[in-house]
Amino acid sequence: MKKALITAGFAAALAVTGHSAIAQGKGATWPKEPDSVFGIKLGQPLNDDLIPYCIDDDPPKPGQLTLCSEDPRDGRGVSEITRLPIPEFGKGLISRHQGAVSSVFFHGSNDNYQHIKDVLLERYGKPTSSKLDNVQNKAGASFKSEELTWRGSRVSLMLEQRSGTVGDFLVTFTHMPTAKAALRQEEKKTKSAADLL
Repeated sequence: MKKALITAGFAAALAVTGHSAIAQGKGATWPKEPDSVFGIKLGQPLNDDLIPYCIDDDPPKPGQLTLCSEDPRDGRGVSEITRLPIPEFGKGLISRHQGAVSSVFFHGSNDNYQHIKDVLLERYGKPTSSKLDNVQNKAGASFKSEELTWRGSRVSLMLEQRSGTVGDFLVTFTHMPTAKAALRQEEKKTKSAADLL
């Protein structure tokens, strides 16, 4: 689930921001462009000691983030986070490239979509782009799905009303320079694997 969510979210972020936008680090003017989310600094190394374990009922130690992880030291560059300061954000994933945070994803029930949208609009201002699509569930029923995107010089933020399933929203914060480096590494890995065939 983690890998599928990260792959889907990262692919969507690339599609909206455009591979060339990530490669060049160019974006629209976004006066409220963030450098962190819930205390997680985008594009910066993240020390696992800053993320308390969820099994601890004690409040976070001084200097630790308020969220928690089931296993922040999983060694895969991905940390699943819960106990978010805004519970409607559901669960999250922190994706890292060489220790630096490349993306932070949040997914939760579509019942909370409007609240999440209102919070993001209040905090980050008007999106740089938006679109409306139709998505289908497995039974073929069609649902409207809104997609809002904010893009700055280094960070992009995307809110998808329905992602993965019609019942879940997805919020993706992407640090574009770090994501660019991760993308290059993945392309290199794919080419190396193809050369072995």
